[in-house]
Amino acid sequence: MDANMSDDRQFGPSGDRCQVERVLSVEHLESLADAWNALAQRDPQARIFQSHTWLCTWLRYHHCDRMEILVARRGDRLTAVLPLCAHTRGFGPLSLRVLRFAADNDSDYCDALSDPEYPQDLGALWTALRECDDWHVLDLRYVPEQGNVTRLLPARDTGILLVRQRNDIAPYMDLTEDWRKSLSKQRRDNILRRTRRLREKGVLSFEVAAHPESVDEMLAQMAKIHVARWQARGQTSMFCFEEYRAWLQAFCQRLLRARQLYLCRLALNGDPVSIGLYFLDGRRILGYISTFAASYADYSPGHILEAMVIDDVRARGRGVQAAMGAGGNRSGPLPGRAQDARGRARVLVGHPDPAVPVAQPSPGHARPGGAPANGAAWASVSPRPGIRHRAGWRPPILMYHRIGEGERDPLLRRFTLSRQRFEAQMRCLHRLRFHAVSPERIAQWLDGRAPLPPRPVAITFDDGYADTYHIAAPILEAYRFRATLFLVSDYIGRKATWDADVAADDGFPLMSWEEARDLARRGHWIGSHTRTHRELPLLDEGALAEELLGSRLDLQRQLGQRVHILAYPYSQVDDRCRRAARAAGYRAACAGEGLDYHRWCLDRVNTAEASLPLFLAKLSPWFYLFRRARARRW
Repeated sequence: MDANMSDDRQFGPSGDRCQVERVLSVEHLESLADAWNALAQRDPQARIFQSHTWLCTWLRYHHCDRMEILVARRGDRLTAVLPLCAHTRGFGPLSLRVLRFAADNDSDYCDALSDPEYPQDLGALWTALRECDDWHVLDLRYVPEQGNVTRLLPARDTGILLVRQRNDIAPYMDLTEDWRKSLSKQRRDNILRRTRRLREKGVLSFEVAAHPESVDEMLAQMAKIHVARWQARGQTSMFCFEEYRAWLQAFCQRLLRARQLYLCRLALNGDPVSIGLYFLDGRRILGYISTFAASYADYSPGHILEAMVIDDVRARGRGVQAAMGAGGNRSGPLPGRAQDARGRARVLVGHPDPAVPVAQPSPGHARPGGAPANGAAWASVSPRPGIRHRAGWRPPILMYHRIGEGERDPLLRRFTLSRQRFEAQMRCLHRLRFHAVSPERIAQWLDGRAPLPPRPVAITFDDGYADTYHIAAPILEAYRFRATLFLVSDYIGRKATWDADVAADDGFPLMSWEEARDLARRGHWIGSHTRTHRELPLLDEGALAEELLGSRLDLQRQLGQRVHILAYPYSQVDDRCRRAARAAGYRAACAGEGLDYHRWCLDRVNTAEASLPLFLAKLSPWFYLFRRARARRW
């Protein structure tokens, strides 16, 4: 059926006076605005991410193979909505049609809408969806654990393949109480002291956008700051994409007219310090995106902005609860302010009709011989005793930092993985029969001097956090894996001050020398992460040599073993740093996610934010080439 056409015919069991329709075009969706908004008002579970404005604007600016929105109605009244989009994955006979929530990657929460007076009508949509024969996998992401869809799905159903995964949690805060009274004294004093320091430098102003011109101005400033910060980290900001900027601008203008926009700016002498985008959803304020200028990072401007937002919202009497965001680029709550945590889950459903060729949406147990149960190509590594060098073929090097819970700061989120998700990743590696090797072994393989075992993978941890010893190491050893630990020699047994801007108590604790020696005795590889975790390209020749050679000698003296592998702090490296690393006696060096894969700049993949399917994709030895080809296309 043409994607531009809409289908309002009844199909599947409709129930008592309930008619099920398919909405296949934005024009048809626009015509449902009044009935949709009325349903959202009746549904206590509704959030702005299920609003007609959000979905309609998103669909006008984003591509999907086909809209697949199911609605149930009783006369002119909508009683249930399931907003889905169809996406084709793969090609030819291997292609899969996957149904996902519309705008799921840009939403904190995704859910269906349901009329409390007719809860059975949402069940009619589920029945109709199961009877459709044009999809293979239903991939529902960011579903509230107590949402409409979660209650709809059965705990057990022998007729379908159903997999549930815990995504993460999003913190909520109570705004009826002054944050100065509820924060710890140390945290409160830090925010107030840094605010005073900013005021001493000039005129500190806080402004909320009130007209279309100020909205466009603040969004442009936010885009500029966001792009600069992510480029400094070697990453691509979402604001680099014209499609995203156009959609966000159009949506914010519509929210402004509906009095639901809260776009604010903290400025010093007119220069933007931090900018935050929030949504007013009834008596809630939802934090969506915030960013700050790197030149003001020492002042914790994100926390200062958030404190001012809370004060302003309370003064206006607009909110009683704040949801401070769950996405990777969303704002993080003031530490210690989370009063509640709303879990989000991912639900994968295989088509119930056995006649439809469905690939399993989750990795299966390894079969005898090491092949995965679904025959995925990414695990089809040569069964030969040793893998010799192949042009373009790159073994995966996984990069981890912290293993912990509840980190919502956008800077930390990318480098923090929960214990449950880390164990799930190690379980996958074990079931798929991967073999852990060191990055130095991979460097030797690149030079053709050593073979690799079947399904090789390098597991690396940067910084040497204490949780690497207490949480990660026991999990690794339970699955018979060894990891490479990159330690900052002058900070062993201290705290990671490079996290002080976003971590409690001036940085997260690092492992001690005795713990490092214990891990070395247990067979883990030890590498250097320099002496003081500084950005190497900014150092002069003397300081650069001190960071590289000094750290290597310190580690060898304390641990009683040779250290020949290095990881560049912040993944910042240039030709001068590579030459200095070689001169300091290293044999190989790791970077972050980049475009190089050679002895002195081994490319690694960050798996902290990866879903389980994406984690499996990143295990592919061809993933490096895929990412490089995509970057060249952009």
